[in-house]
Amino acid sequence: MSRASRHIRVTGKRRDVIDTDRLAALLLRVALRRIADNDTDQATAGPAAPDSHADDVEGEAAT
Repeated sequence: MSRASRHIRVTGKRRDVIDTDRLAALLLRVALRRIADNDTDQATAGPAAPDSHADDVEGEAAT
């Protein structure tokens, strides 16, 4: 592991070595999963509700 691709975080007496490449890959996977879930939710939601105000305007014009 190159020196540029790791970050050392000190928490108390414990030192954690975090590989920034792996962290970036993890964050990218999470973001892409959320985007895919959001697209799936919108695709299964069905068409948008019709605008009820447009019906009111048409009804007034017909009378």
